[in-house]
Amino acid sequence: EQAARNRMEGLRCVLEALEDRGNRAAVLRSAESFGILHVHEIPAKAVRGRGIANGGEKWLHVHQHTSPQDCIDTLHALNFLVFAAVAAPTAVSA
Repeated sequence: EQAARNRMEGLRCVLEALEDRGNRAAVLRSAESFGILHVHEIPAKAVRGRGIANGGEKWLHVHQHTSPQDCIDTLHALNFLVFAAVAAPTAVSA
């Protein structure tokens, strides 16, 4: 309980269109281990991989959004600045 109370409220992680469930699970585990409390997700249209039970969502608040703009609007309404990293067009998921 103490660890949950000490989670960071001022930093949010956003996932957009992660198609591989294994990658999603890894990001959620990492967010949880770094002490991030809120993760915002814009789902992919198609999801690859088998279902992976990781339990990370149990300790996180995962907010679902219908579009990138919906997510940005929500974060701006909460007074967050939004920064983005984009994978290179030639990036390949292994």
